Amino acid sequence: MKEKQPQLVSVPFFEEEEKIDFRKYFSIYRSYWYVFALTAGIALITAWFYHKLTNPQYAVSASLLVNESKGNNPLDGSSSGTSFNASDVFQGFDLFQGKQNLENQRQILKSWTIISDAVDKLHDEVSYYVVNWGHTSELYHKSPFVVKWNKGHPQLIGATFEFTVDDKGHTSELKVKGEKPAIYNYENKTVLQKPEEIDKTIPFSINKTTTDSQFSFCVVPKNGEPIPSGTYRFSFHNHNGLVNVFRKNLTIETVNKDATLLKLSMLSPTPQKDIDFINQLMEVYQDQNLEKKNAMATRTIQFISSQLSSVSDSLVKSEQRRESFQSKNKLLDISYQSQQLLDQMVTLEEQKEQLTTQQAYYRYLLQYLKSNNSIEQIAAPSTMGVDDPMIVNLLQQLTSQTLSLKTLKTAVIDPNHPSVIQLRTQIRVTQKAVVENSLNILKQNNMALSDISKRLNNLKRATNQLPGIERNYVNIERKYRLNNDTYTFLLQKLSEAKIAKASNTPDNDIIDPAMPDSNQPVSPNKKMDYLLAFLLGVLLPAIAFSVWGLMDNKIRSDEEIEKLTNIPVLANVPHSPEGENKRTSVLDTPNSPVGEAYRALRQKIRYLIRGKEEFVIAITSTGPGEGKTFSSLSTAASFALMGRSTVILDLDLRRSNLASELHLPKGIGISSYLTGQHTREEIIFGSRHPKLKIIPSGDYPPNPGELLTEEKLGVLIEQLQEQFDVVIIDSPPVLVADIFQYAQYVDGFIYVIRQGVTLRPALERAVSEIKKQQLKNVGILYNDVQHSRFGSGYGYGYGYGYGYGYGSYEQNTAKKRKRKPLNLLFTNRKQNKS
Repeated sequence: MKEKQPQLVSVPFFEEEEKIDFRKYFSIYRSYWYVFALTAGIALITAWFYHKLTNPQYAVSASLLVNESKGNNPLDGSSSGTSFNASDVFQGFDLFQGKQNLENQRQILKSWTIISDAVDKLHDEVSYYVVNWGHTSELYHKSPFVVKWNKGHPQLIGATFEFTVDDKGHTSELKVKGEKPAIYNYENKTVLQKPEEIDKTIPFSINKTTTDSQFSFCVVPKNGEPIPSGTYRFSFHNHNGLVNVFRKNLTIETVNKDATLLKLSMLSPTPQKDIDFINQLMEVYQDQNLEKKNAMATRTIQFISSQLSSVSDSLVKSEQRRESFQSKNKLLDISYQSQQLLDQMVTLEEQKEQLTTQQAYYRYLLQYLKSNNSIEQIAAPSTMGVDDPMIVNLLQQLTSQTLSLKTLKTAVIDPNHPSVIQLRTQIRVTQKAVVENSLNILKQNNMALSDISKRLNNLKRATNQLPGIERNYVNIERKYRLNNDTYTFLLQKLSEAKIAKASNTPDNDIIDPAMPDSNQPVSPNKKMDYLLAFLLGVLLPAIAFSVWGLMDNKIRSDEEIEKLTNIPVLANVPHSPEGENKRTSVLDTPNSPVGEAYRALRQKIRYLIRGKEEFVIAITSTGPGEGKTFSSLSTAASFALMGRSTVILDLDLRRSNLASELHLPKGIGISSYLTGQHTREEIIFGSRHPKLKIIPSGDYPPNPGELLTEEKLGVLIEQLQEQFDVVIIDSPPVLVADIFQYAQYVDGFIYVIRQGVTLRPALERAVSEIKKQQLKNVGILYNDVQHSRFGSGYGYGYGYGYGYGYGSYEQNTAKKRKRKPLNLLFTNRKQNKS
């Protein structure tokens, strides 16, 4: 046996830091462009259906100016000239008076009481809808019919009533559905009963009353015109439910932190309903404010009127007494001295009366505050002649704070809310200031009254020295003038109160009535939704393919092979539509793309083995299914077509299927040769091409590894090398140790990698094993490459016209249909011997 000293050549191998391969992902995206187009189309169609079945939402807003008047207030230091400021007390809460008042107005506007009054004036107990393609739209003030119901009869709320009108004006039966319905009494606004889920159909006709134990109503066409064909719905709402809906949808916010302008806004599919509600709400808010001011003016008028009635009686009596005294005593004039005394006494009496009245008011005020009565019922100080600016301002401030607290309690349930606590603290401080000022004024009035009394006593003593008639006249005239002046004063105050009531205006102004912010809906935003749908349709498959690309551990491109090893890639074999089952494709169509690829491989092998004319090539792979046997046949056929005698030696003793696929006799092959059952000539089979011979593996031996270590195998390889120009060995996978048993007889190795089949970890182990075993002259054959797979192409054309006597590609393609079946391409053993 000829001994060979193998030339050991190290196989280059290196590892590279893993980096993101953008070209790979771009190739994946490009390969599956139709998936992106499909998902983007589905997303856009979904967005279109979403817009078709979704009611657009419109924004409506209005602006309201809250006027906050600020007068002289002793609590803020404006009148006292001191540096004390009551707002400093609340700096820890960050709640200054102006900001707190604005927040109070926000709470008042959103309070249950205000919204409830606005809902009562809307009369929106019934909602009307039209149904198109399963999509429901509300017909606010656009319904072709009106539902008239009996308020004395209970009505079903929380349920929908649906009927259909056909082209002839005929109506269907009425469908009543509701998941959580309730029977409601509109007269006393109470829920009578909450039945279970309702779903029933009842007879129904237009202009006829439909009565049931749960409802009673009549559907009447609007303006007497026929109802257009279509499907309609209507539903009843209770008062509390409507109030909750409007409170939830209403948003009130300040326009600017330094301004007292409030913006009222709503968002719903029925902008006109929101406009009507907001306008009605602002009107109710202003009416309530005006009513409070008018109520105070009315109470003042009533108080003055009651005082006028009493003073009027006293004035009439004093006037009658004066006239009677003058007539009886025939008095026309009195002396200058008595007249002077009379004038002084009348003046002092007026001052005393005024001080007494003021003193009574201050006692009344202190008693009123002590009894904790509502400050809203207190009489205005001006009605009693009290014009002290400090008391007037304090009472106005106390009234405003009390009203704000009362209104705030309707919106804030928690008694410990910071706003409530702050207002209560303000009220206590103001009340204390009123009490202290009232006590001080009472002391001053007592001193003034004492002085006036002394002066009156002196005048009375002087009057007593006058004649009796003059003295009596002076007393009568004094009382008359006092009553007359008091009556005149009260008449003046009554006129002022009536004028004030007539000129009362709300403290708040509507700057902008409710109107849509834009003619375009706020949502859905078609442009944005279509853009998002398109991006989503593109991103979802991109993410899916990216994740798949990260998790995919199969070889997909030349670049991946180059990252794992720098073993040269000798050729890229393109994917053939006929697939791997067509083992003789190179013989049948040598000028096909597959044939051209193996022709290029044949040229690269000459460089791999450094120009040897007779050589042995072993073809291996990582595992089954990678095209190792197909590559062995095709490579051998390529050399045979060149005119060189070639033999295929199948040494894959573990799971070879070459003999069965080529329909060769069973039991004859390498295994039978190595065990001495057949001779070398008996295991060589011929093929249709005279230069190509086949040596199958034979039966599966129980010990293939030990069998391949026989020296007889080396002898056979050397004999075949002497007999044939080219020996192609169909080897076991490289991860099986069998290939290394006869590596010393091989001039070069071709490692087959199949696109989409060979695993990266397996390739890494195989390359590591090749390096470890120091195999020489190793090249890679990249098999079954599709250009559409992640952009990896094979780079060969389809128009080659040269061949080796087998005609053009088109001619061979036509001829292959007339060739014999696969089992007739190989001769029997006797023919092989010849």
